[in-house]
Amino acid sequence: MKKRINLRLILIAGIAVIVTMVCMTGIYYKLFQGQVRKDLQINARLLSGTGLFDDPDNTNVSPFYGDFLPPYYSRTLPLSVHPSYGK
Repeated sequence: MKKRINLRLILIAGIAVIVTMVCMTGIYYKLFQGQVRKDLQINARLLSGTGLFDDPDNTNVSPFYGDFLPPYYSRTLPLSVHPSYGK
């Protein structure tokens, strides 16, 4: 009888641990998802405030600052014919 009670107690404790773990994972996932969406909204507002996306035909946007371009990046030459290719 004592052994049977102990087995059921262990089973109930294991189920309680698993249910608690699943519930906490769901809650933290929802919180994390909300935080990521909020951060993406802030970044989208920040980027839209720069004016880079106002003109859909704006093709002169460089991912680099100013006129500096590293040797592996060229606006006019494909990579295979760039002078620094293969060096």
